[in-house]
Amino acid sequence: MFMATVYEWLIQSGYVSAGVLAALFVALFALERAFPLRKRTRPFSRRLLANSVITVVAFTIGALMVQPAAAAVMSWPAKVALWTNAYNALTLKAIIDHYPIKPGLISGIAYPDDSIRQIPGVWDRLEFLVMDRRVTLNEIEHEILRPQFNEPRIHVALGCAAMGCPPLRPEPFTGERLDEQLDDQTRRFLGNPRQFRIDRERGVVYLSSIFQWFGEDFIPTYAPQEGFAGHSDKERTSLNFVSGYLPPEQAEYLRTGDYRIEYLDYDWSLNEQFSGGG
Repeated sequence: MFMATVYEWLIQSGYVSAGVLAALFVALFALERAFPLRKRTRPFSRRLLANSVITVVAFTIGALMVQPAAAAVMSWPAKVALWTNAYNALTLKAIIDHYPIKPGLISGIAYPDDSIRQIPGVWDRLEFLVMDRRVTLNEIEHEILRPQFNEPRIHVALGCAAMGCPPLRPEPFTGERLDEQLDDQTRRFLGNPRQFRIDRERGVVYLSSIFQWFGEDFIPTYAPQEGFAGHSDKERTSLNFVSGYLPPEQAEYLRTGDYRIEYLDYDWSLNEQFSGGG
């Protein structure tokens, strides 16, 4: 189903011919089934690499082969989808290129041995060719997506291959379905107790560290007019955003309840499983 969805999306985009795409997918399946790849990896890693190889190429065919002139006339949602897909695909490429990940002398003390943070310069030095320009992952996120598009939900769509990060969707984001996909992505993210949970007995609302780092990005769109007393503007905005995806009883508790906020520790260990939804 996933491959069929990607195939149809890429063909309809007009960027890749059916013949070229079919040949690439044949090569992908042959690569995924290659014995040496499976032989040298442990069980979870097999699934990671098999899914990642297919996903990387499927995403990058559509995102990275777009010509600048074609991208310039894209709709706003299509551009957000394009750069989000590119970021996720290139993150996976960085993981695959450095797999199995080995801990560094200093980073090995601070982070899990298999963490993406063990890859030197993964965000600010590794460069990738996208639409005839070389960019880093940091440039895609902090110089393109965040400042050029007022869409804070990208923070639950950009995957960093860590357990604390949002899950990677088993389909590309598209301009036509972007709003629906981002809403679904947000629900999945908030439905994970690693990212959000309420403890009424202790009077604590636990939020992902993503809201601590990027809460200001939500203010232009989600700043509340009232409610959520006793918290900073950034916290009130984050709570207001979250409440829009909760059952009414929980949303009301966030608006009027007496609680404190604690940010969850970020789990930087490698996420070797993909989200099962679509």
